[in-house]
Amino acid sequence: RENPAEANTEDNVDTVQEKEIIQTPPTGGMKLHFEPVTRDSVKAIEFKNSALELLINNGNLIDAKAMGDLAILNNPDDADSWYIRGNINQKLVRDNDALQDFLKAVELNSEHIDAIKKSAILFNKTGDKGMSCYYLLKACNLGDPEACDGLRKFCNQQ
Repeated sequence: RENPAEANTEDNVDTVQEKEIIQTPPTGGMKLHFEPVTRDSVKAIEFKNSALELLINNGNLIDAKAMGDLAILNNPDDADSWYIRGNINQKLVRDNDALQDFLKAVELNSEHIDAIKKSAILFNKTGDKGMSCYYLLKACNLGDPEACDGLRKFCNQQ
């Protein structure tokens, strides 16, 4: 792996330290150590596109999630990568993980209507009507007519 002192200093690449868990064979013991991780926004786009392609074309969802994970690792500030991974997690019936991904997408882009609506749906699915209505209102205020309809039907708001 690349030495942090020798890391590429282009604008789209920076090096950070991240914990990795390494299993030590043959005893199976675990030890922690630091490995440099290179973040690359160009690779992030490639991973995001691969994840999206697998998701859209009903590909292997485990592979799609791995691509989504790599996209986020390489560019954790990309709301669309979080949204795509949320959709993958939702298809994998990992609703809590999906909700956290959608909420992160909204945190990064407060006008990401699709992530806002997905958050509303998953909050409703978990029985949290108050949060579901909050996110429906948020999407409605951004001009989404489906969210406004949902707000009227499920939250008794005009």
